[in-house]
Amino acid sequence: MAVFIGLFSGRCSSRVKVAKGNRLWPDYLDNSFDQLVATLQSGLPKIRDNDASHGQGAKPKAVPDYIAAYALHLAACKIVFITEAAKNK
Repeated sequence: MAVFIGLFSGRCSSRVKVAKGNRLWPDYLDNSFDQLVATLQSGLPKIRDNDASHGQGAKPKAVPDYIAAYALHLAACKIVFITEAAKNK
C-alpha cells in the first residue's frame, strides 16, 4: 500500500522514482521509464498548451480525435503498467 501512496503524490518524475525504488519493473526497463518522464514532460504539456485548456484562447477549439488519442495513450499505457506492477508487490 505504501507504494500506492508514493505513486499518487508529487510530480511524474517523483512518481517514477518511487516506482523504480520499489522495483516495480526489471532494471532493463529503466531507460523506457526515463523516456516516459521525458515524453510526459514534453508531449502532454505541448498538447495542453497548444490544443487544449491553455491554447484555446477566448474561443474553444476542437482538438482532433487523433491528437486526443495520442495524449491519452501516451500516458495511459505506462500508468496501467505501474499500477498493475504495484498491485503485485
